Amino acid sequence: MRKGSKESKELAFMVYEQMAGKDIPTILERLRVYGLNISAQTLHKWKLKEGWKERTVVLVDTAGFEQQAMQGLYGLLEKFRRHLECHPAVDSQAAYAYANLLHAALRLKDRMPKEKPDPVEMKRVALEILETEFGIKRDDGMLK
Repeated sequence: MRKGSKESKELAFMVYEQMAGKDIPTILERLRVYGLNISAQTLHKWKLKEGWKERTVVLVDTAGFEQQAMQGLYGLLEKFRRHLECHPAVDSQAAYAYANLLHAALRLKDRMPKEKPDPVEMKRVALEILETEFGIKRDDGMLK
C-alpha cells in the first residue's frame, strides 16, 4: 500500500477511529501491523488535512446510551409480550423477534457496568429482615 494513497489514509482513519482515546504510538503500532509504516507527524498531518475529528463519532456518555438502549429494548419486549398473550395462536415471526430482542437485552445488560450495592442500605434491609422474620431487634445488643 502506498504511503500517501487514499486507501492508506482511509485505513489510518479507520484505525484512528477504532482506537479513539489511545495514544499516538499505540495507533502507529497498530497501523504497522496492517502494513502502513508512517510517522506521528504524518498521522497528525492527515488528521488535520482530512478532517478526522469532524468525521469521528465518539459516544461520550456510553452509560447513558446503554441505559436508553435498555429502556427501548424493554419497551419492545413488553409490546411483544402483550401481543403474544393476546394472540393465543402461535405467531412464529413474533416469537422469533421476541427471542432475538430478549437475547439482545441480555447481551447489553452483561456489558453494562454493575451497580455496587449501598452498604448502608444493605445493612438497613438486613436489620429489617432480622426484625420482621426472626424477631431480632437491633436493641438486643447483638447487632450494634
